Amino acid sequence: MDAVVSIIMSVAALEAFINEASELADQHLALGEAQGPTSVSEFASVSKLVEDHQGQVQLKYLLASKLLAGRMIDKGSSTYQNFDMLIRLRNELIHYKPADRFVFSEETGHRVEHPNIVKKLRSKGITGIQSDPVDGVSMAASWVYIITTKAAARWACNTAGDIVWHILNSIPENKEPPPHMMGFKEKMESFYRRAFTHVT
Repeated sequence: MDAVVSIIMSVAALEAFINEASELADQHLALGEAQGPTSVSEFASVSKLVEDHQGQVQLKYLLASKLLAGRMIDKGSSTYQNFDMLIRLRNELIHYKPADRFVFSEETGHRVEHPNIVKKLRSKGITGIQSDPVDGVSMAASWVYIITTKAAARWACNTAGDIVWHILNSIPENKEPPPHMMGFKEKMESFYRRAFTHVT
């Protein structure tokens, strides 16, 4: 079940990152970088409002990219699409309910249809395979079993890394940081770049 653990923990890490980024931005400004990029102060303020209203993780990242970079991450990009799929997959696992459907047709016989999210993962080549038919009936495993692969675990970790790196790259430089004080971008990168490196 390593893949399930990787999926759940990758999203937990993403939630922690965006919440910590907001807190660090707020602390950074309080320590004397009020003259830094206005986008950092806007990010800190808006993030608090989103958290107070229990905004979704996807919303937090969309707003972070918009406020810090001046443009929202392209929701059609592979970085965001994978990120959104990872969040949805985690939610399906945490709030589990049977989603496999047994169907029959004269052309294919009895078979099992898995949730759409599994079909999307299968298109990436990171899922397992169905069980061999028994007496002509496909005894497909649960969708949870099918996503439990090393490839799915690797995809979850690297998907988290990709969206975090996008946010880190979105943070503007402070061209005139206060003396003896690390800039917000430099601080964030020193904390998180190595923690979210790709796994192979």
